[in-house]
Amino acid sequence: MTDSLVADPGLFDRVRWNNIYTLYRLACDLRNSPKSYVRRRFEEHATEFERTLEFMEGVGFVCQHDSRLGAAENCRVKGITPEQLLDQCRRHPSFGPALRSYFRQFRVDADGRVVRHHGGGSCTEFFGIRDLLMDLRVVLFDNSHCCYELAPDQYELFIEAHRSAGPSHPSRLTRRLEQRRSVGADVEAAVIDYERSRIAPENPARVRHVAAWDSAAGYDIESITVEQARHLPRYIEVKAVSAVTYRFYWSRTEIAMAKLLKKLYYLYLVPVAGNRVQLDQLRIVENPLERILTDGGDWAVEPEVLCCQLSPC
Repeated sequence: MTDSLVADPGLFDRVRWNNIYTLYRLACDLRNSPKSYVRRRFEEHATEFERTLEFMEGVGFVCQHDSRLGAAENCRVKGITPEQLLDQCRRHPSFGPALRSYFRQFRVDADGRVVRHHGGGSCTEFFGIRDLLMDLRVVLFDNSHCCYELAPDQYELFIEAHRSAGPSHPSRLTRRLEQRRSVGADVEAAVIDYERSRIAPENPARVRHVAAWDSAAGYDIESITVEQARHLPRYIEVKAVSAVTYRFYWSRTEIAMAKLLKKLYYLYLVPVAGNRVQLDQLRIVENPLERILTDGGDWAVEPEVLCCQLSPC
């Protein structure tokens, strides 16, 4: 079942961050206390007790039994952060689809920002989600352009929302099987092995073959860049190219992702001779939107079809 069939934006109606934070702290501090007492304490600092309790029970942070309230067994740490709340909602079978349905309303604008313009026919149904995300500083309002903007450190939400959510149609599975036998599939498999080796054996699960289930994601592989103690996401579009010109074609979706992700987006250009993958001649381009389309440098670009190849010496 796809997100669009199960998403209910109303799950977030009248849910605000201050109310969530207040109720959760009380549920931790006043474990197994009567609901009426928790309500009195809650209403000293917040509003919408019943609605907030319904939401917190639904998402799994609070539970009640015999008119007594407490934090859920797996949520006994005092205090809750916006990151924890968002992660819990994203993974939930009901709240997750509603969030993804909202983020599908966003688009990448000409400046590379992820935005949703104010107004529109479906605007009102997302009021609850929008207000909570603004409380969490995940979504900001840009007065000068009259639009809502996704915070740059939250772009993963936009990417996640635009992945295919439902099962593949049989014809699509057939095409994928055919593609796996093609040179392109061999190249992607070679890059996956290369990435697993690059980031060391302890991180093999961080390399994911996104193209295996979503051919329209705008990139083929998810990996990481390790910088000291930090793990930064790396989104890789793989191209099988000629070892002479490195000529490749770039789709509109891929360009949009490159514009969005900037330095997190990479082109892996893998030469192929006949059926032989020449990984030793792999050319990696970080932030290709800037290095190829903006700066040019070694690249000759035909803008109308975005056909790219190395310039002759």
